[in-house]
Amino acid sequence: LKYPDSMQIEGVDFKYRSDGMSISGHVSDEKGKPLANAEIVVETMWEEEPGAGGAVLVGTTETNCDSAGYYRVDNLRRMKLEHMQTYLSNGEASVRHRVSAHMNGFETATIVVPGITTDVALTSQAIRLKTEQLGVEGNKNLRPPELPEVDGNVVSGIDFVLYAGASVSGTLVDKKGKPLPNFLLELKPLVEGEPVSSDQRHWQAVGAKGEFTLEGLAPGKYAFSANGVRAMNEPLTLVAGDALEGYVVTIEGEEDRAEIRGHVLDAKGNVPIGDFSIKVQGFVEPAPGSGENPGEFSLLDA
Repeated sequence: LKYPDSMQIEGVDFKYRSDGMSISGHVSDEKGKPLANAEIVVETMWEEEPGAGGAVLVGTTETNCDSAGYYRVDNLRRMKLEHMQTYLSNGEASVRHRVSAHMNGFETATIVVPGITTDVALTSQAIRLKTEQLGVEGNKNLRPPELPEVDGNVVSGIDFVLYAGASVSGTLVDKKGKPLPNFLLELKPLVEGEPVSSDQRHWQAVGAKGEFTLEGLAPGKYAFSANGVRAMNEPLTLVAGDALEGYVVTIEGEEDRAEIRGHVLDAKGNVPIGDFSIKVQGFVEPAPGSGENPGEFSLLDA
């Protein structure tokens, strides 16, 4: 705004809007009862070239529902304008928000929300419609009254209905049936060909007598492990509403586990290499090599 130096102007107000986006919604059970204090986790995935693969996790935001089951998560990343136009054309999103709702005793539910705000979507649609009506390319002839007025920051109506999940309780023991206390028990879904996110895994520190209880499990096939050691049990299949009690999870003791020992040497000088890692075929994750001397490794549970 430009005014003569002698003029005093007051009340020139500005309204700013965050460059981020917000997601809001509601969480209830299957009977419509609001689930107060349900946990909402938003994992933001970013992909440099939409549709090319290789999305990476760039941020995680957590909040809880209020007493009426409502939630809102603010300051989330959204797509660049050019990527928004690509998304509107072919549905490939460079930014996606993986929104999950968690509540003890209920199955976790997840909704993927593209990082595009309402104002951009509606404005782009209005521009496309108007240019088709006018039979021209571009949008230079459009005026603000011809474009929609919306709250551009908030993507609302991301609602969840959580269903009571399956549960399994029992005891962690060794091969001789002796309870194993103070172990970290993990129940991991077996999903062929797909990565398993942290919210799909279930952990619990077993009690002094090896006892455990895991609740809110989605239907599917699972495998147990304890302190990183895979259980000897066959995969466990759960259906909605299952409540398994007295389930015994068995793992081998260190004395029963196989071990591979060896060395890693420089091929030219036959010199031990100090900094290396070992990957065993058939293992999901690389196993670190360790030994008392440089170049040595020892793999337990091989």
